Amino acid sequence: MSILVPESRRWLDAPLPAGARVTVAGVAGGVGTTTLTGLLWWTLTTYASRSVGLLDHGGGALHARLPAASPTRTPDLVVHDAGPVALSGAPTLAAAAPLVVVCAATAAGIDAATTAVRELTPRPEEAWRRCVVVPVATTGAGLPGTALREHAHRQGLPAAVVPLRRSRPLAAGGDIPDPARSRATADAYRSAVAVAAEAMRCLTSTMGSTPHARRR
Repeated sequence: MSILVPESRRWLDAPLPAGARVTVAGVAGGVGTTTLTGLLWWTLTTYASRSVGLLDHGGGALHARLPAASPTRTPDLVVHDAGPVALSGAPTLAAAAPLVVVCAATAAGIDAATTAVRELTPRPEEAWRRCVVVPVATTGAGLPGTALREHAHRQGLPAAVVPLRRSRPLAAGGDIPDPARSRATADAYRSAVAVAAEAMRCLTSTMGSTPHARRR
């Protein structure tokens, strides 16, 4: 399944600093934080050809849903499921870069994500460098991506908004499948690639590895 575009490839292939980590935090429970973390692990493992570790502070469900993941002693990158703590002011999030904030694909979800980003990164230019907001439609269709981005703009959300496409198999729970073997989750993986690329943009921008992309 070829789902990469040149811009995504550019960021997925960018050099990584030592100790690189992507932290994923939800604004509440049940918004898709664990699902997105699993999709990012598969995406970075498959399309970025990196050794990717997992760290689960979200209650232990992540490893149960990723039976293919095995412990990695010296990973190039760690994907950290921090759980539903984006609005908690947790000290570990204050320095997380990149920080992927997961919310419901609704206006209220964007409002909650805006609050979280503003509390964690008071300066808009810093938020743009280190935060990505991912609305997830866990039940029903949710708002379309254009409507979510327009609402985020009206709210003054100073971060990229990359919606995750709804997938019924993923919303039902269970294993998060290998992208090469699951056509039913192809759309979700296409959007996960965009999330991963945006996270890598933030990572390389904050570390000064490459010039950060212009805001779209």
